[in-house]
Amino acid sequence: MSRAPAQPKTVARVGIRDVARDAGVSVATVSRALANDGYPVAEETRRKIEASVKRLKFVPNDLARGLSQNRTNTIGVIVPNLSNLYYARVLTGIEDVAAANRLSIIFCNTNHSIEKREQDIKLLLQKRVDGIVICGSGSDYHTHIDSRSMGAAPIVMLGRNEKFDGPSVQANNFQAGYAATAHLIERGHRAIGFLAGPPSWADGSERIRGFRACLAEHGATLSDDMVIYGDFAEQDAYARMQALGRKRLKFTALVAGNDRIALGAMAAAVDLGIRVPHDLAFVGFDNIATSSYVRPSLTTMDMPAQLMGAEAMRLLLRIMAGEQVPSQTIFEVPLLERQSSARS
Repeated sequence: MSRAPAQPKTVARVGIRDVARDAGVSVATVSRALANDGYPVAEETRRKIEASVKRLKFVPNDLARGLSQNRTNTIGVIVPNLSNLYYARVLTGIEDVAAANRLSIIFCNTNHSIEKREQDIKLLLQKRVDGIVICGSGSDYHTHIDSRSMGAAPIVMLGRNEKFDGPSVQANNFQAGYAATAHLIERGHRAIGFLAGPPSWADGSERIRGFRACLAEHGATLSDDMVIYGDFAEQDAYARMQALGRKRLKFTALVAGNDRIALGAMAAAVDLGIRVPHDLAFVGFDNIATSSYVRPSLTTMDMPAQLMGAEAMRLLLRIMAGEQVPSQTIFEVPLLERQSSARS
């Protein structure tokens, strides 16, 4: 006669009442001691509670505690592309500050989809997150973003967006575009092009504006075909460089909208037999990890991504605490010179 398989035993979760009973104090006293919010609890009582917590292996229910305070202790972070190493550095900065304040993060990846981004905002608000950081610039939101009209979580933008009225953390992209171009001019280049991302990319537009301003100031010729728009990905940049190379290459240097564009274009240049930097110099943006390991190594504008992510999270915490914060926090961007722009 076969027996039915034994059912696994259900292990009862240790609750705050169990801790109170073991320590010989009230539930309210345990709650106050664990909250550690300044409410006076006698030191001897606190030690007894801590001993009971350790003995019973009690894990506080942060969700329940947060809901009782009208908070969930979660932050939403929306990024346009998790495969971009620049955003890996941004997220490290955000997560460092969030973890130090015992906050959990819900990540949303839009893959540059406008519709997905707006869905993610609504989803995070439905999940009652305490605040949202939106990473990535652009002017392509379908609707005006205003966390006050949404009636819930405050929002901080990391990047430039014309349809957002709230606080933002940005790099000085105009000055960075100017500095990248000036660096190439100092090395004798006058025929300089700009491999850009999409026209809707607001941070990129500021870099292009700095690029044009620098060329004009130095008396270089300006024309519409000096800026070549495309995607952010290496594959697209490779194809654009192939197309440029099949024509009579009129540039001696290129500023790329980001490092991924620069690396894709440099690979195509090498495959076309164009020597970097002797025939064609490059400057990128972001200083992603791979930019220092390619050969020649990539000169790049060293975007302070981790610092910007940390500052965005700190601003969000200040807003959540009821503080007034600046409408814009601007970071300067230094040039990191490597081999791709060395004097030939």
